[in-house]
Amino acid sequence: MNIQIISYSTQNIKCEGYNIDCSTLNAPKAFDAYDVNIINLQSKGIWENNKDSKAGINQINDFESLGKLISTRKKSQVIVLLPQNYDFYYDYYSPSKKYYKALPLKDMLDILKSHILSKLFVGNWISHFDFIFGITQTLCNSSLFTADFSFETTSSDVLTKSKTSANKTTIKLKNNIILSTLHFDRFDIKLKDFLMCIGVDSTKEEIPEWLKTVELFDDKKQTETVELAAKEIEALKLKIDEANKKLEENLVYKRALVDNGQALVNIVFDMLEKMLGYDLSDFEDENKEDFLIKLNDVTFIGEIKGITSNIKSENVSQVDVHYQSYLDKLREDHVTEEVKPILIINSFRTKPITEREAVHHIQIDLAIRNGSLIITTYELLKLFEAYLNNQTTSSKIIEVFKTKTGLFSVNDCLVDNEDNSQNMI
Repeated sequence: MNIQIISYSTQNIKCEGYNIDCSTLNAPKAFDAYDVNIINLQSKGIWENNKDSKAGINQINDFESLGKLISTRKKSQVIVLLPQNYDFYYDYYSPSKKYYKALPLKDMLDILKSHILSKLFVGNWISHFDFIFGITQTLCNSSLFTADFSFETTSSDVLTKSKTSANKTTIKLKNNIILSTLHFDRFDIKLKDFLMCIGVDSTKEEIPEWLKTVELFDDKKQTETVELAAKEIEALKLKIDEANKKLEENLVYKRALVDNGQALVNIVFDMLEKMLGYDLSDFEDENKEDFLIKLNDVTFIGEIKGITSNIKSENVSQVDVHYQSYLDKLREDHVTEEVKPILIINSFRTKPITEREAVHHIQIDLAIRNGSLIITTYELLKLFEAYLNNQTTSSKIIEVFKTKTGLFSVNDCLVDNEDNSQNMI
């Protein structure tokens, strides 16, 4: 930590752990070149005025210059060490080289504050506290400080208090300036304790590694607790990772609510393959039907589509076109099959589920007339969920797909648990 200590006269101050530069009141260095700037007013030579007046000091111009440095700094911390109860000398007579008048600072506190210290503080910060005279002792870590004055304030942060009387001996103003009445008779010994006590220096002495190996008190019990908790945390992390992986997998299927084109076809194929136990990997799209599933007693033929509107009659009719074309081919080949047309459709794909309208009865009636089944991707997802949760079976799904016409509902496929022995996940 880099520190500048500004005092009445040139000093040579050293303190272990700090880089300290010493300056005088009339020649301070730029504040932001340091982490902390300490303005030390604890020198009797400051409290003199050659004029016949208590409302000033000989170095008042230096105070004004310091006030500008304080107000214009950008980042550095400022600490002002206020005077003890020195005698204030004034009315200097040159021929005799002596002051003719003197007064203890405790007897001129209002003047000290309003006419002298106010020069250090640009703005109205000086009004946020008053001085109280009375000798106190304050303990900062291992250093004991005396102080002749303490603060009376309700609008400042209190950083130190005296031992027995709890008088406020160090405060922090709202403009981030720290004021202290503690007497610094030994900077080299007391500075570190003070800065650590008020939170300016938050460093701690490094603990040697060997100290951690000394087992005392309940160290063994706490170490075992830490080790056990670490194992539990690791297990929970694995559980979270697995859950997140499953959520990602679920999200892939849920894209059936927003996708169209080949992306939608791929998702629907995946679900149909698992639920019907059928391999669609060899299916070739010849720009006719989107899928053709040949089972023992039924052939499902259909269209998979994603649209931004509600289902239209042309969507239902398109499935019927595929159906009729396939029947024509069967007749040409003199083949008899039971064929069921199915429309799997993601309608209103750009809208949330809660804002999607129901399928209109006109399209449902048309599907019934054509002997086809409309399955929305939302109902297909719920069917896949029921299948994975053993609430339906492959045989039940095939039966409903084969016999149901109009609009599909997952409720058509739900079965009792005891009937689920045929389900293959």
